[in-house]
Amino acid sequence: MLDWTKISQNPTDPTATQALLQYLDRISQVIYRPWKDSHLSFKAFRDAWMFQRFGISSTVLDIGFADHTLSADQPEWRHGTLRQVVQTCVGIDINSERVEAIRRATGLNNLVAADFSQNPQLPYLKFDGIFAGDLIEHLSCIDSLLDFIKQKLDSSGIAILTTPNCYGRHGRLTRKRGTVIDNLEHTCWISPFQMNELCRRKGLTLAEIIYFREGRKRILANQAVPGLRSLEFRTRDLWTDEYTYILTQVPQLPSAA
Repeated sequence: MLDWTKISQNPTDPTATQALLQYLDRISQVIYRPWKDSHLSFKAFRDAWMFQRFGISSTVLDIGFADHTLSADQPEWRHGTLRQVVQTCVGIDINSERVEAIRRATGLNNLVAADFSQNPQLPYLKFDGIFAGDLIEHLSCIDSLLDFIKQKLDSSGIAILTTPNCYGRHGRLTRKRGTVIDNLEHTCWISPFQMNELCRRKGLTLAEIIYFREGRKRILANQAVPGLRSLEFRTRDLWTDEYTYILTQVPQLPSAA
């Protein structure tokens, strides 16, 4: 997280804006799915890479795990992927009917039907990792989620938040009548600028931003066209459909696994 107020008290100051752009460049990386993982769906590769990359192997909390678009028996169900790579996973979701249906269908334990903002009883006081996949764009108040993360995340842990990118390829393809056709339940878009400011206000650190892209054709193109990978990095907000934000309680991201 960059505290722009230490540079200027003017939020439109070009010097502060440039400093934030440079910071975002330093903490961002574009990840391509390699050929050896082509047997996985793109979503399955992305999730497995993400959870293993940050070494989340102990107690993890998955907020909004029920997923309103996927069934629990589908391989792209993120909570199922997460449970394969961590020791203990707790799921919490406000949709009590979906939670009960998943319990009956899968026999999974540590599934809590509750609103995270209501300070529910959870099996653990603190978590080594917290995951909120495609959740923040549905909330009326993002403050409540960040407060919850700050309360429940261990001092050395990390939180992973994913959210759609309205500036990306999908947004451009669905733009009609001058706007983006979006999920009717979404309340906001959270770009890197906004996430940095939210973290600054809450005393969290925006430690890394991951942009995932398909790999096979991109690898060939990057090999054939000098400088293409650098160009794609500079224009990353225009191509990737989703932001993956890595948040911590401390200034430095824990060492990768």
